[in-house]
Amino acid sequence: MPNNMILPFDKNMHCYIQPPAESNILEQVLSQHFPKITWSLKNNQVSWPVGFKKPGVKKWNALIEQAALTELQAQAEKIIVQLSNEAREQVNPQASFYKVAAWSDKAQRARAVMADTATEDERKLLEQECELRQQDETPLQLAEKQQAKNLAYSHNMVTIEAREKIARIQIISLTHIDDINHRLHELKEALSTP
Repeated sequence: MPNNMILPFDKNMHCYIQPPAESNILEQVLSQHFPKITWSLKNNQVSWPVGFKKPGVKKWNALIEQAALTELQAQAEKIIVQLSNEAREQVNPQASFYKVAAWSDKAQRARAVMADTATEDERKLLEQECELRQQDETPLQLAEKQQAKNLAYSHNMVTIEAREKIARIQIISLTHIDDINHRLHELKEALSTP
């Protein structure tokens, strides 16, 4: 995550998203629902062209509310992704991308050794790793450690993925900023203990 990115949390670590700027919502509604007319915004007031039949108050308010809700949900979606990525980084913060990428091969090799189906090359690689580690362990002991580490890592990643997916689905159904903020706070809390 870039260092200049600021998460929208207050000092008590409660999530919040900001209501969208009124001018942004007005522009969005006008360009989406009235694309063929020329309009202008001044002090968040719409200047309609002469002779244009303005939308009724009820319709106009419904369009504004839907656009604002869509914007809030988009903000929430970005925060969900950001929180989930931070949680993934915390699963093993000292491991580089390259180290994590190698874990899959190690896990596969460990499973093969434990199941006694490893190829000669797989056995040799594990023996070599045992020698280089100098931990006085057998290839089977190392394989068991690697498999346990892989299972814990996989469990954490699956948990994060599931919580992210559930939050995304729930955000779509929420219609009030307080409910969205509350759901983001619940996600942050849940992700702090994968």
